[in-house]
Amino acid sequence: MGVASSDASVYQSSMEDFEYTCMSCLKKGFHVEAKGYCVDCSEYLCRPCIVKHLTDSALKGHVILHLNRIRNVSDVDSGRDGDSHNLRSVEVNSSSVEASLDMSNISFVKDVKVRTSHDSVTCRICGMALLSDGCVAVCDYDNSNVKIIDVDNDVIKDSLKLRHEPISMVVLPNDRLAITSQGCYNITILTTTTKLEVLKTIRTDDMGYGIAYFNGKLFVSFQYPLKFQVLDLSGTVLEEIIPDSEVKTICSSPKYIAVSADEKTIFVSDWKSKVILSMNRKGKKLAHCHDVAQSTGVLVLDQMSCMLVCDNERDIVQKMSLDLKNRVIVLNKGDDIQFPFSIAMCPHRQYLMISSLSSDQRRRDYIKIFQM
Repeated sequence: MGVASSDASVYQSSMEDFEYTCMSCLKKGFHVEAKGYCVDCSEYLCRPCIVKHLTDSALKGHVILHLNRIRNVSDVDSGRDGDSHNLRSVEVNSSSVEASLDMSNISFVKDVKVRTSHDSVTCRICGMALLSDGCVAVCDYDNSNVKIIDVDNDVIKDSLKLRHEPISMVVLPNDRLAITSQGCYNITILTTTTKLEVLKTIRTDDMGYGIAYFNGKLFVSFQYPLKFQVLDLSGTVLEEIIPDSEVKTICSSPKYIAVSADEKTIFVSDWKSKVILSMNRKGKKLAHCHDVAQSTGVLVLDQMSCMLVCDNERDIVQKMSLDLKNRVIVLNKGDDIQFPFSIAMCPHRQYLMISSLSSDQRRRDYIKIFQM
């Protein structure tokens, strides 16, 4: 995601490089090559937007054609049945979408400062989330605040002091943010539309820890007692997941969580147990991986059937298959990675952003930007 105003020219300059532009991205100021066409929306789409179509329940049933199957919109219309108006073409499913992000050739771009003049201590960026204008929201535990960073221009656009230290953060529709906080029995919802401000709080029955969002639902982990809840955005508990004995044996501090695109699997990065695990919505363990030293940030990339995990004791970022059987190091000390703590990604810009909890405190005041 990029800045719609000042940064749109970056993409406009490459307009002759490809024939069709993703119309969804163009509305946000991006010029991204389209790889498919949604007949229902009458829009050309890039790969990440195709993935969104395939995994968004509100768009279920939309027919997406690969561009190599059509040459223009009239070809699409000619594929319709005159009586039923249904396409005879085969729908694309998520397994057939070509991965749009290459993890084999990552390069360093720059460091971006995240410490403001009002921050009293060194930063501890424990969560990051991408906004639609290309800025990144970061939550800073040690300074008890949330900040909006313009990564293109190295500008801290806004900052909001919180009553409690933020633990984890996720972005919601309309660029709202949902935050769990230390010693706090609620989830704070922030708006970023004009400025950072508290929109409302959602009361919880225990202190929330990790948080994820998918299809209108919040997924929240709790440490005391160990459990997981699915809530709607009004705070109603739709589902409570009590882990089975096998999960409880290996999970004690579920600080970071993520959800698969089909919502059937919850991934947990456990701070104390030093384990990555997956479980189903019944709380039954599906798989786990012990040898991750001390894991923190976890980012699921369903379009690539993998996740990225920060392993801060060994100063590495790993790419791990969703069955947790295969993994490869994608960043390490040679990439100037020290104690990676939280992670975020912009699929349109193909940026990977990583915060640090290094003993070198100067590093904590910056996030690293890598190009994939």
